[in-house]
Amino acid sequence: MDKLMEILDKAIADFGFRQMVLWSADDVAARWGLSPQEAAVLRGRLRDELEKLPVPVEPADRQREHARFVGLIAQGMKK
Repeated sequence: MDKLMEILDKAIADFGFRQMVLWSADDVAARWGLSPQEAAVLRGRLRDELEKLPVPVEPADRQREHARFVGLIAQGMKK
């Protein structure tokens, strides 16, 4: 889960990296060594939610988005 959160934190802060995650989630999962379950979570709801983020995510909003994505990861990993 730590690697997945690192990816998401970087995607929240860096729009270019976010685009890579959105369009090449399988490559990102392989490069970061995500488990099959983590990769599935990334390709699912997390990807959908990343698409909804504003460009840019303001620095003052990043902690709130981090907390929201932590909750989404927890939900996804339970399945």
